[in-house]
Amino acid sequence: MTMLPDIGAALVGFAAITTLYGVGAMALYLRRSDTRYAYSGRNATCAGAVLLWSAVGLLLLAFVTDRFQIQYVAEHSSRDLPLYLKVSALWGGQEGSLLLWCALQALFAALVARGIVGKGDRTTAWATTFLSVITAFFCIITFSQSNPFVLSVVTPHDGAGLNPLLRHIAMVIHPPAMYVGYVGLSVPFALALAALLTGRLDEWPRIARGWLLVAWVFLGVGLLLGARWAYDVLG
Repeated sequence: MTMLPDIGAALVGFAAITTLYGVGAMALYLRRSDTRYAYSGRNATCAGAVLLWSAVGLLLLAFVTDRFQIQYVAEHSSRDLPLYLKVSALWGGQEGSLLLWCALQALFAALVARGIVGKGDRTTAWATTFLSVITAFFCIITFSQSNPFVLSVVTPHDGAGLNPLLRHIAMVIHPPAMYVGYVGLSVPFALALAALLTGRLDEWPRIARGWLLVAWVFLGVGLLLGARWAYDVLG
């Protein structure tokens, strides 16, 4: 487990490379209409999602097992935190939040990419390309500027613990619900851009409706939980 930080950082880096490859393959598919590139781009998009969720799993394991040699874990967790707060500490700071955002963005891109092969749908292909570009951007930022797997200069015996304002049961649900809502809205955005490029303006509202409803529900639940949280902690 001593290599956990290196493996986690490598997973994020490989996810960025894989996602960029998927963008290139999808661009070739759109240019040449060769379904081999569509298959390759779809597989790369799905592989990027697997890599990022594996990185999230490793970071979660680091929190649960008190790996304080990782600076992010040492800054946002401690030995006496209950398990549910150790889990929620994963998104208790910028680095972990960005990693979770990347993973959700990659997951939604992969879900959209499933509809490419077989239908030959250029609208979906364009939407997948836009979503993959967004995923790659966040991956690069996370890997280069906000890496949650950076090692501590000195490994402490115990961590600093979670911010007292964040020690609430809503911490487990509120941030992930908001992330799902915000990231979910990127899918209708990508579909709208794709519709403008393909000229199929009558199709994208029907395709985007389900995504909009899911995003709306999660944002609504997240806001309600956040309001209750603020009332309990600050009211």
